[in-house]
Amino acid sequence: MYIYQCVRKPGYVLEFTAYKDKLFRCAGCKRLGKSRYITVVNDAVISQAKHPEDDHICQPIAAEGMLLCAV
Repeated sequence: MYIYQCVRKPGYVLEFTAYKDKLFRCAGCKRLGKSRYITVVNDAVISQAKHPEDDHICQPIAAEGMLLCAV
């Protein structure tokens, strides 16, 4: 799992689950039947044509709520 800290919406995160070797899939979009992927190498998102926060149909999760889920 990879937790992406939103830069366009401070205080919110997007959660991604491992899909392939370095490819991670947005968990929120997957629950809604769509797919949005990012590439992660050494705990860093690799730049692609789109920003990691673009084209999501899901809503980011409040960072505080994510901490409660992790406990």
